Amino acid sequence: MGEAAAADAYAVRLAAHVEAVRQAAAALPRRPRVYFEEWDVPQISAIRWVSELVGIAGGDDIFPQRARASLGRDRIVADPLEVVAAAPDLIIGSWCGKKFRPANVAARPGWAEVPAVRDGELHEVKSPLILQPGPAALSDGLDRLHAIIKGWGRPPRLNPPEPTSHPPRTPHVQSHPAVADRRQEDASRFHRSRRRRPARPAR
Repeated sequence: MGEAAAADAYAVRLAAHVEAVRQAAAALPRRPRVYFEEWDVPQISAIRWVSELVGIAGGDDIFPQRARASLGRDRIVADPLEVVAAAPDLIIGSWCGKKFRPANVAARPGWAEVPAVRDGELHEVKSPLILQPGPAALSDGLDRLHAIIKGWGRPPRLNPPEPTSHPPRTPHVQSHPAVADRRQEDASRFHRSRRRRPARPAR
């Protein structure tokens, strides 16, 4: 009974987390078009639960109809120019078992004008976080998707001004003429007093 209760409590926390991300995504100013790539050769698009998580995180899968197919062979993007035509704002790769290579994706023929490629919006989500249905996908995987989408929706930060090589010079403040005359008079009086002072006898 104790383990069952703990499992139920964990499921409730996961559901609450998913709902919190959904609400945060609803507050974003824009929803990007997202191409999620599960494999590179051949190109395989997102499976259903990944497509749904993209939607919860604040984006729109460009191939939702393919996501309904459970088998990878039914989600093959046979013509890579389909992605170009769909013009995704974000490309997210999770190549099951190997590292995602953004440069290889950007170099595909005809992809240079894809908004995601043009703007450098190619990102990776590690496969263990997203390609297995379960707690990891609903927590860390969803959070990673939301972070990518939220980052795209943010306006670019302005670069701070570079520091100058030399510190600013302190402006010279000219004294009032009366103050300057008084200082000169005090200095003259000091020198005259030193000249009148008798010398000490040698011991």
